[in-house]
Amino acid sequence: MITRRAYSHCRRSLLAALCIGTALLASGCLWGMVTDAETGAPVGGATLRYADSTGQTGTTTADANGMYSFDGSDGPVPAAGPVNFVVDAGGYESLAETRQVGLGGVQGFALAPEPGTYSNAEWGFSIKFPETWMVVEAEEEEVEEGAGVMGIAPPENIDDEYSEVVFVMVFDDVPEELSLEMFFQVNMQGFKAGTPSFKQLEDGEATLNGREARWAVFSSKVQRLNMKTLAYFLLSGERAYMILCMDESTQFVGHRGELEDIVESLRIN
Repeated sequence: MITRRAYSHCRRSLLAALCIGTALLASGCLWGMVTDAETGAPVGGATLRYADSTGQTGTTTADANGMYSFDGSDGPVPAAGPVNFVVDAGGYESLAETRQVGLGGVQGFALAPEPGTYSNAEWGFSIKFPETWMVVEAEEEEVEEGAGVMGIAPPENIDDEYSEVVFVMVFDDVPEELSLEMFFQVNMQGFKAGTPSFKQLEDGEATLNGREARWAVFSSKVQRLNMKTLAYFLLSGERAYMILCMDESTQFVGHRGELEDIVESLRIN
């Protein structure tokens, strides 16, 4: 069932595509949209490459609305005839197709998410978990005024008391005056106030999906277990994202690389 917000988002994307498309058709270029094959949501940042029958090649990148064009400025227009296309985007399987095209026109591409990729069109993000992990959407009451998804690793052995967990939370309608540093500090203060045996161990800056992020590592106590959490914070327009990567303290160092790889697979449309 398409929610009102998802419908509104898709309608805006469609109107933008129609307006841009009308202008591009008039100029005689090749253009189109890259979308998610399962949800129909635009895939921003996709890379498109082609090689035509004359040996000419071109490369361009889709914008945040999934729109791309080859019009001489973003890339030479392919010659009429058979054209080999390759389309790539993070979190999606590479698409390679040969298509018969005219001099310009419209070519749309639908990309299939890689196995293990969780996509949420309404909240505009995707993230790739290992194929063996269980993926669970958070209940509405667990993420007030937002959305959430949790990836849970399988136990490594019968003595594994706590599996790795990566929890992504998205919050909507973020005030314009909220800076990344404010978002980071407010949440860290919240963890300190409400988490038993909280101790901040590390913090720093990072770049996720081309966006600035803040991160921290802190230790805490969950029942009788000593835990470590790698937390990331970032903003995108009116939305705020928080990713919590949790593991038992003695296992954290060995699993940290895998946890960081999962976080780096985050894509914001």
